[in-house]
Parts: sequence; structure tokens; C-alpha cells
Amino acid sequence: MAKLSLVHFGNVEIKVNDATVPTTAELHFIVSFRGSTKDKSAIWGDAEFFDRFRFTAVFEKHDDRWLATDDILFDNRFPLSYMNTSPMP
Repeated sequence: MAKLSLVHFGNVEIKVNDATVPTTAELHFIVSFRGSTKDKSAIWGDAEFFDRFRFTAVFEKHDDRWLATDDILFDNRFPLSYMNTSPMP
């Protein structure tokens, strides 16, 4: 468990592809966050962290609505679904 003290979204870029059926759009953005975790083994209290990750999400246009797909790339390396199914150490 972590307590986030700062979350920032930046470098937002959207690329629409009208050549696909349905029309798709890729949303690229960077998320930066700062927070702390309860670390029972730490002598000085909570462990603080800062991290930044890149995301790519794909949306499809249906009628006049944009719907998110399951196609989300985390840190330009692997699908977000991989993180949700990977065993925690």
C-alpha cells in the first residue's frame, strides 16, 4: 500500500487513425508521482519514492463516443494486463 502525495499527467499526445474500422486513437502520456509506503523494517519511518512512467492507451470510436480498449502499453515495454496477472514477489 502506498500513499500518493503528488500525481501529474504530462506530455499528452493523441493520434487519430481514420483509416481503421472503427476509427481508433492512441493516447500517449507520462505519469509522475511521489508518495510513501509503510516500511516496517525502515529505521527512519516511511519509505518515500518518486517515479515516472509512460503509457499508451488505444480508444475506438463507436457512433459519437470514444471507448477505451484493453490495449494499454505500460512504460512502452509491456501491456498493462501483464502487470495485473503477474505474481507479486
